[in-house]
Amino acid sequence: MPTLAVALSFSTRSAIGTSLAIITTTSLLAVAAHLSAGRTLDLDLTLVMAAACIAGALAGARLSARISQQTLGRAFAGLVVAVAGDLLVSAAFLGGPPGSS
Repeated sequence: MPTLAVALSFSTRSAIGTSLAIITTTSLLAVAAHLSAGRTLDLDLTLVMAAACIAGALAGARLSARISQQTLGRAFAGLVVAVAGDLLVSAAFLGGPPGSS
């Protein structure tokens, strides 16, 4: 998303939408590769995650229509900083991200 917004001059809303389309396509291809390798899906978990993603997308679409692009950009930057901080603390003090040991 930052590359789309900064390097390619997409508006924040367009960058978010394009990023989500790329993530969706990548995810569907990854599921296809996973299944073609003979692996299975945890269907219950998949359905719960899909429902949560759909609910989040609908809520996010409604919320983003009421928020300025500047506020969206700042919120995204805050999220990136929070995730980076979590990864840094996990790697430096807690032995790595969950499931890495």
